[in-house]
Amino acid sequence: MERNDEIRNKLALALDVDDLVVGVRLARELKSYFSVLKIGLELYSAAGPEVIGTFQQLGYKIFLDLKLHDIPNTVHETILGFEDCSIELLTIHLSGGKKMITSAMAAAKIIKTKIIGVSVLTSFSDKDLDRYNPTLIMFICNHCPYVIHYHEEIKKLANNFIENINIVAISSNDIEN
Repeated sequence: MERNDEIRNKLALALDVDDLVVGVRLARELKSYFSVLKIGLELYSAAGPEVIGTFQQLGYKIFLDLKLHDIPNTVHETILGFEDCSIELLTIHLSGGKKMITSAMAAAKIIKTKIIGVSVLTSFSDKDLDRYNPTLIMFICNHCPYVIHYHEEIKKLANNFIENINIVAISSNDIEN
């Protein structure tokens, strides 16, 4: 299969394993398809912070998926602790509140990384949706390189979950276009 660097640079290999040897083997085997590697909490906990450098030496950009959630100062200082790691992306859990998010963003700016906010975990069930009454907010547009405007898919999503979840889609495009 011919490698397409434009696509490869937009994809992340999600290493949801807890074994460094298995992770390195997968990373080596799939390197030609991905430029970013997602290190989850299981692998980070099992292998320690050195896991970041291990995959950077293989040529990957790092997406550290730890879903940080604590008091604002703790999250801020934790993120600053990654200053020498060259992390591209780092996750926080948005339920930590505005002060925690603001502290995380300030620390991310210092270490020059991007923050991804996680709002709902994939382990949520229909019962959880009933209990929390969540709102899904999508920012969509026709011209962004990473976002494709799927009118029909959004309609299906809304029809399938209308009783369990509030859905809002916000388009930055002119309504005429």
